[in-house]
Amino acid sequence: MGYLSGIGLVTGVSIWATVTLKMGTDPGYRTPGEECNYHIPQAKPQEVMNRVTVTAEGAISDIGGLRHVISNSREGSSFVFTLFDYGTDIDRVNSIKILLL
Repeated sequence: MGYLSGIGLVTGVSIWATVTLKMGTDPGYRTPGEECNYHIPQAKPQEVMNRVTVTAEGAISDIGGLRHVISNSREGSSFVFTLFDYGTDIDRVNSIKILLL
């Protein structure tokens, strides 16, 4: 009788947990990352890279916790995407981003 009681208890707890526990696909945390888009109308890609992309990369690289930088310069615009370690002060990243505008 003890064996059947154990199976019944495990089955009951399993059904209760399935019905009452909330589950989701989003774990509730994000990798700290920022993207910066800059526009210089009619500027050549080399000019955009020299004036904007390299400057933005240099300013952002001074922030501790930088893990990865992806950038792209093309005619009239620059795109810089950065990933940081957890715990990085993203407000500081945003303040640098604003200064570069």
